[in-house]
Amino acid sequence: MKKHLWTLIKRFAPLAFGLAVLVYLFAFRYSIEDSVREVQVKGPDGKGLIQIVEGGKTQSVPHDEVVLTGQDKGRWTKPGIVSVVKRVSLNELALAIALCGASFLATALRLQYLVSLLGYRVGYVRCLAYTFIGQLYNTAIPGGAIGGDAVKALYLSRHTTGKAHAFAAVLVDRICGLFTLATLALVMLAPSITEPSMATAAMVIVAFLLAGSVAVVLMLSRRVRALWPEQWRNKLPLKGAIANFDQAVQIYRGRLGGIALALIISVLPQLGWIAMHVALGQGMGISNIGWMDYFVLVPVSGMVASLPISFGGWGVGEFAAVYFFGQRGVPGELALVLSFLGRLLQTGFGVIGLPLSLLLPKPKVSETVIIAPAQTVVAPDRPAAS
Repeated sequence: MKKHLWTLIKRFAPLAFGLAVLVYLFAFRYSIEDSVREVQVKGPDGKGLIQIVEGGKTQSVPHDEVVLTGQDKGRWTKPGIVSVVKRVSLNELALAIALCGASFLATALRLQYLVSLLGYRVGYVRCLAYTFIGQLYNTAIPGGAIGGDAVKALYLSRHTTGKAHAFAAVLVDRICGLFTLATLALVMLAPSITEPSMATAAMVIVAFLLAGSVAVVLMLSRRVRALWPEQWRNKLPLKGAIANFDQAVQIYRGRLGGIALALIISVLPQLGWIAMHVALGQGMGISNIGWMDYFVLVPVSGMVASLPISFGGWGVGEFAAVYFFGQRGVPGELALVLSFLGRLLQTGFGVIGLPLSLLLPKPKVSETVIIAPAQTVVAPDRPAAS
């Protein structure tokens, strides 16, 4: 009974945490309706904006949103969440949806290519379907026994002779995505890396790059792993699974040129994802930051959201967006809506995976899916049929 209760707690705690953060942000931190505030005007900042002080914090708002009543005082109608959402026109929303869809198309292309490096031929349409299903389980179906990446690997495993191959492909796919995202953000951050408002973002990006580099080294280098004390390795959970993953991942070690191409392909989904946020941000009136800022702030918020502390990053991603965009002077309401709308669009595409998951045969979920027999992780002589 206690074990069953603990299992339920582990499954639903991330969901409860994410919901609690969203409730805090939407119900207590930011107003749903517009509100009139008395503000202190500090002066123009050279970009058609006015720097104001509200509650001790500096924000930038357009001139036409401040009604001046004196030399240094004004009245500002602070937009609520509803007003921010209404600002986004249908054209801008359609563009954001198209860019989000393009991101998924590129993600499926990367997955198909990584599977092909293992010697399998899986059709692009199938990879796209499995990508949608994985997104569905990541952001729209809480409390499941396994996450979206595992579900995607389970479907993919029906096309591989070794189930460990499918899980290795999805693992490398995820690492390529995060590594490329962090690298792209760091490159875009370079011109403004010394600015205090980017200090925390720089630390997060560097931390993710270091963690990703360590993960790649541990995954590909047996010599490095051999440096671990044997007693530590013997105490690792799921030693059988790790051994089989190791054999599968080593196939990628001999195809480093292909991994480099996969990293290049990874730029495409990240560009689509970031550009989607740019379209939404322009639609809701975020005018005090440039497009290069999005290439830093969106990825760093996404990195924080990827931490396994809430379901699908809900709540944590929004809180991170409010913080990091706020460091650049973006009002919290705008950053909150930007992150939430972006996540909703991704979830909407994930819902496409619902009918697909009902139509496709369900893969069996068992311990043997992860801990496959060692002899099943040998690369096939011929590509498997899709």
